[in-house]
Amino acid sequence: MNSLNHGNLLIKQLTNPDEGHVNLGFTYTLGQRLVPEILSNFKKVKNNQNISFTLGQSNSASLLRDLYDEKYDIVFSSHIDQIGDQSADSIFAYQKLVEQEIVLAVPTNHPLATQKHILLKDLTQYPMIIFSQSSGLRPLIDKILKQAPGKPKIAYQVEEDHTIAGFVEYGLGIALIPNLTQLNNKKIILRHVEDNLLKHQLYISVKRDHFITPSVQRFKKFTSTYSQNNFINKGKYI
Repeated sequence: MNSLNHGNLLIKQLTNPDEGHVNLGFTYTLGQRLVPEILSNFKKVKNNQNISFTLGQSNSASLLRDLYDEKYDIVFSSHIDQIGDQSADSIFAYQKLVEQEIVLAVPTNHPLATQKHILLKDLTQYPMIIFSQSSGLRPLIDKILKQAPGKPKIAYQVEEDHTIAGFVEYGLGIALIPNLTQLNNKKIILRHVEDNLLKHQLYISVKRDHFITPSVQRFKKFTSTYSQNNFINKGKYI
């Protein structure tokens, strides 16, 4: 019965792509700005107004496993190398979406909050809150910290960035996080790390050799064009 219902839904979407449905998964940080911005602009297009969405958030590895299991039609995530013992590139088609700048988050009363220039060498002097191994951001954070002299003093490992921000706010450490502009800057200061050139690359991901409905294809094309015109071509980060 589930297969029949799924088949009927696909037929309905094929016959009327203006009333299709998109199962979209995305990382936690993208819920602050990019996803609502894209959905808002997508819905402003007349023929897209009746396309509905089911949304889900998680870390990149979980999102891509769910994409593999066809829980999602499309995912916005980091790149990962493996799904089990398979190469992720053989399973998914990755397309560049946006880059996120990685900044330093410190409490407002921290010595680095008022320091004129922040460099990588400054980071290893203080306890740090760092993304856990399950986060798609962890490999990038490790690469950034390897550029710094000395070994980082890791106090806590946390999966989600707003939780990290909470730990920073209460003075449990400093952290490298994406530039989350909506954080309360009365309690947390976000500072550029001047000698770090590494950015967090995010991707539009779909499963290879998998049927994509017209509504999903339309949303994917819109997202790609939107990110190209508003971020990539302008050299802007989120």
